[in-house]
Amino acid sequence: MPANRTSRSKLGEQRSSRSAASSKARLGGKQFFATDGTPVAHASPGRVPSRADYQRLEEEYLRSLSIRKREKSLLSQELFDRVWDVLHNPKSTAIETAQFRFWARRMFSLSTAFSHGSYAQGSNGPDDGDVKSVILHEQRPVAVREQIYDILVYCHQATGHAGRDRTNVKVREYYSYIPKCLIAAFVKACPTCIAKKSG
Repeated sequence: MPANRTSRSKLGEQRSSRSAASSKARLGGKQFFATDGTPVAHASPGRVPSRADYQRLEEEYLRSLSIRKREKSLLSQELFDRVWDVLHNPKSTAIETAQFRFWARRMFSLSTAFSHGSYAQGSNGPDDGDVKSVILHEQRPVAVREQIYDILVYCHQATGHAGRDRTNVKVREYYSYIPKCLIAAFVKACPTCIAKKSG
């Protein structure tokens, strides 16, 4: 755990508001942007697995992993906050362990998101006041564990319940750090898809 609790609490409020704002902009208003900045249409209706069903799938996925991999396989808000601290204070050795700092810097990068949905690493961007810092993995924003269900529902419905691969492609247009096998389990448990397959 970090020795520097005061800096974490100062950043925590700022970080949580940015994460929440990003979440609301992308999910709450159902407005998504492709990586090229173009808006994506709203999702089509249909039945999907319930949040409780998804939580069971998530727990099953986590149990299937080795104990060492469980903590970092899905980025919880708490883990996101720790990564955020490391990326915002790259020279500080008082934050987290050396091993954690190395992992965070190797897996993620800090970037700037503009209001039109594009990202620029290390850029201050335009002076329009609508610029936010985001954490990227594989050049896309990181999906926080608490948002994954909403992301999967939206993307699966947006494909018209097209299946695992197209849902995976749609998820990857917006976010990273959502395991493909979790997407596959979600689609396999979808009541609409089950009904389509059974005829």
